[in-house]
Amino acid sequence: MADVDEFTNDDDTGDGSRSDDGDASDGSSTLYQLASGNDDDSVHSSNDDLVSNSDVDDDENGWGKKQIPGSTIDFDTVTVVPAQPFCPSDGPGEFFNRFFDTDLRDILVEQTNLYARQSRIRCWQDVTVIELKAFISILIAMGLHEVPSADRYWSSDPLFRVSPISDVMPVKRFKRILQALHINDNSQMPSHTDENFDKLYKLRPMINILNEQFQAQCIPSASQSVDESMILFKGRSTLKQYIPLKPTKRGYKVWVRADSATGYVYMFEVYTGKESTGDPEVGLGGRVVRNLCQPLAHMGVHVTFDNFFSSHELMEQFFHDGIFATATVRSNRKTLPVLARQSTHLSRGESI
Repeated sequence: MADVDEFTNDDDTGDGSRSDDGDASDGSSTLYQLASGNDDDSVHSSNDDLVSNSDVDDDENGWGKKQIPGSTIDFDTVTVVPAQPFCPSDGPGEFFNRFFDTDLRDILVEQTNLYARQSRIRCWQDVTVIELKAFISILIAMGLHEVPSADRYWSSDPLFRVSPISDVMPVKRFKRILQALHINDNSQMPSHTDENFDKLYKLRPMINILNEQFQAQCIPSASQSVDESMILFKGRSTLKQYIPLKPTKRGYKVWVRADSATGYVYMFEVYTGKESTGDPEVGLGGRVVRNLCQPLAHMGVHVTFDNFFSSHELMEQFFHDGIFATATVRSNRKTLPVLARQSTHLSRGESI
């Protein structure tokens, strides 16, 4: 799960783009509301000292400051409401099953048995849904109760033996299932040279189902945030990233759209590296935000993100899609108009 604090930003409020000048030493920022149009009145006379006509190129005469139509939604009221209410007697098991549903378990059982036959695993006996649920329960319990090695859970030494695990399943059966566990057919996987090759092919069905369930099980809140999250991993993988400024420096990088107050994840996308395809006008950050926020069109949701994702093209597209958005933006961004590049020397918290 992503850290709640990672998606909570008290400074990201309002509609529009905030200029985040990396060269400013006082940490000042400017909130801009930009809209294209040919109305000369959109540039107010009170701002004439900020931008003169000579500073604006002919191509930018259509730019001006214009109040974006507001919304009746209170974006400060953030509520995460389950799509289907829980009963007072429901516990963690019922909550877990809302996301790890029967469809996902059936696919795991089918593909695990298929891989065991393809690999000709010795002494294999087809796994059942009940057995798979017991196996997953053991994995969760191992994460809560750690011992030096997996074999120790079934140790004859009472200092290490964990009866709630060892009494559920023999260690040999546990290792057999762990060896065969699959969720996609390896025989259908495209080759590395194929343009449709997916580095996450073996996990793609699970990722798709979880994304569907995350959105289906919770009504979208009014305020959401898009940011990156790190999943700790120290082994060998072509997907592993190193980000020195993150608390978790090494691991899998995941783009996440989450509730801005609670951190509830609505949708996620695992970063697999640079792609040769995509929209060059928006770039990697813009493409990520656009993909994650596509289900929010015309729902009256306010989304915040930082300057890695922001661009004029993306904000304009969100405006037409009915998505309210606030983002920091660097003052040297190529597509930013002269109007938004001027230094205003505002104090922290002030805006124009």
